[in-house]
Amino acid sequence: MTKHPTTTVAGDIGRRVAMRREELGLSPEDVVAHAGIDLGYLRYVEQDCTAAPGVATLRGLAMALDTSASALSGGKADHCRRAVGKRRAP
Repeated sequence: MTKHPTTTVAGDIGRRVAMRREELGLSPEDVVAHAGIDLGYLRYVEQDCTAAPGVATLRGLAMALDTSASALSGGKADHCRRAVGKRRAP
């Protein structure tokens, strides 16, 4: 039986956080200062595929990275993939 991935993979959140931080040219220290989290926790989120930050942390990261919590958690990407696969009835 084939397993289908869940809509949000925890490791993807860390990858998106790191990519967005790098896009903006921010250091980890810049992000934690604005997100209100510990530097060690940011490193954990970015590097550990099992990291699953809570809603408040995700919102803080989103605010620090000038994006949305939905974008960091993959909400837009998952939505687009589902929409492309659907066909409308004639």
